[in-house]
Amino acid sequence: MSAAVVVQNLTVSYDGTTVVDDVSAVIESDRWTVLLGRNGAGKSTLLRALVGIGKGADAVSFPGMTGKRATFCAYVPQTPILPPGMTVGEYVLLGRTAHLGWFQSETDSDRDRALDALEQLDLGRFADRFLNELSGGESQRAVIARAICQDAQILVLDEPTSALDVSYQVEVMDLVRSLAKRSGLTIVSSVHDLTTAARYADDALLLDGGSLVASGTTDEVLTDEILSRHFGTPMHRMQAPDGMPVIVPLYATSQTA
Repeated sequence: MSAAVVVQNLTVSYDGTTVVDDVSAVIESDRWTVLLGRNGAGKSTLLRALVGIGKGADAVSFPGMTGKRATFCAYVPQTPILPPGMTVGEYVLLGRTAHLGWFQSETDSDRDRALDALEQLDLGRFADRFLNELSGGESQRAVIARAICQDAQILVLDEPTSALDVSYQVEVMDLVRSLAKRSGLTIVSSVHDLTTAARYADDALLLDGGSLVASGTTDEVLTDEILSRHFGTPMHRMQAPDGMPVIVPLYATSQTA
């Protein structure tokens, strides 16, 4: 395996408060790495540094990559802006912006790449539909299609399913996994749901209070002991009927009525 992303001594502070504290990590190529931790642990701050839109971007490097960061690293934010007067096709074509120079317009090749991204995400029939006419799952697919149109080797997702119903969550996560395997993408995402992390990701970075407290494969990091210690409540990992892991909190049973 080779490194796709190297984070070296990343420290980020806001108004005198340290939110990410001396984090160093290596994210391997062609794998799905998930960032875990309680609210305020520093996950989104780390992701923003990785894509170069927040503090600490200079602590992140990409071995073997050349050119502008936006040409090889695509970002799907937690709450993307979807202009209501824009069609799905126009929105996805914006993914080519990173490859255009000043005053350059999209070429036929760029438009072909956008159409290909739409087809990959099963959105070809929605190309002329306005973004505000899409369902939640369709909207999220459009955002990912725009990122795919960017031709990036690294796809960064910040809580990509946080606003979706369960059925759409599964749809989007299955889609991302399929794209990663088919296209050889490196995926870096923050995920709130621990079961989702255990089922989809290869590797995990666990943050607590802005510090990196555990890293490794999901099997190594997502254990009862580690999760219970850093999520502040007893956690239990078990096997679902389909053989996949499920992680649940253990609640106290002795409660008064």
